[in-house]
Amino acid sequence: MRIKLLVAALVAALFFLPVAAAPIIAEGSASLDAGVTAAREMAIQDAMQQAALSRGAQVESAQYMNSGEVSESSSLSAQPLAGKVNVLNERTQDGLYRVRIQVDPSEPSSHSGISAARCSSPNGRTLRRRVITAYFNVDRPAEASDLDALGVKLPHELAMRLARQGSITARDAGTLTVMPNGYLADPVLGAAGARQLALTADVQFVVAGRIVSTAVTERSLRLSLFESDKTGQQQGVAYSGPFSAMTGGALIYRSVARRFDMELWIYDGLTGTVLTNQSLTTLAKGDVEPKSPLPFATPEFWRTDYGRQIDTLLDNVVEQVTSTLSCIPFSARVLHVENGRKVYLDAGGMDGLQVGDKLLVYRQHGDATLQTPVSGRLLGVPETLLGDVSVIQVQPNLSIAVVQDVRAGVQDGDLVRFISKR
Repeated sequence: MRIKLLVAALVAALFFLPVAAAPIIAEGSASLDAGVTAAREMAIQDAMQQAALSRGAQVESAQYMNSGEVSESSSLSAQPLAGKVNVLNERTQDGLYRVRIQVDPSEPSSHSGISAARCSSPNGRTLRRRVITAYFNVDRPAEASDLDALGVKLPHELAMRLARQGSITARDAGTLTVMPNGYLADPVLGAAGARQLALTADVQFVVAGRIVSTAVTERSLRLSLFESDKTGQQQGVAYSGPFSAMTGGALIYRSVARRFDMELWIYDGLTGTVLTNQSLTTLAKGDVEPKSPLPFATPEFWRTDYGRQIDTLLDNVVEQVTSTLSCIPFSARVLHVENGRKVYLDAGGMDGLQVGDKLLVYRQHGDATLQTPVSGRLLGVPETLLGDVSVIQVQPNLSIAVVQDVRAGVQDGDLVRFISKR
């Protein structure tokens, strides 16, 4: 019986494994209205979507009001495919750019997956996203009285850690917050503040959040010799029996467990959309409440049991931020257009751009962010794809590009997004 089961398992493995790893052939198309380069990129994306749908799709539907009438919209969606993408052939026909691709799931690709390493390094190099960290409101300041200026020092620490990642240029906003006031806790209410902060600081993303709790959760008695029975916040009862003058003995309630709960908010600075709203928590045991307050994020603080737990938590925050931002296309703004052909961009070599890079050009339709009618969730700002430009000169913080194929003229304030070579 066991032999039969083993044979059946081997047959099943031989039958299913090639199917799972078999290359997928798909075709896609896009209009040539925005030029050949832009159309090629859109056609490849369309083909990759068709390949993903061929592996299985789900139907999503939603109802909305239109001029007092209820309408319904349905769409197909599928999980993106991971694997190497090869363009088999491409051509223009009937005003469309058509491509035929092969996706090989058995081979890794720098354009697939969600890890920071794969998303942030197109063609073996890094494009640095610009980030600013805003003030973190402390919900219960009395609990954090021994953590001096926590709301300012935590984002400052995050900015320094993010800057060390190599894929992010980060700085902190000091006491500036995205929220209209400190009593609000829904990150969606900080959308306007995030957009304004991103515009003022010339960044692509805003990292903010709040400290929910730093409460002590457990205390225990311990014997103390030659120290006050009320050292810091550790209260107790002094011993007054024999030899008390010699020992200075006391029983003290010592904090032995303390939590650190926070929320992390990541905003798209262009639209104010909340990309991440995540709760993170940790519990430290041992040395969690020093005899005298230690400034947050100092070497002495990190050496405490409480500090070590928060240190690990912040490493997880940095990983979350890096992973989220790395898979969002790098973008910059057009500062100035000269003679309709030469375009000056607010990003340069420090951001990872190189001579020869191609970027798609987009124009926003006003600055009104679309949102869902029921929940009010922000979705984004409508854009029109205009065409593409090619970088011809790179300075540390400035690039000059020339218009390659743009059907409408490029204007100051237009957006450009990086195109990975395929």
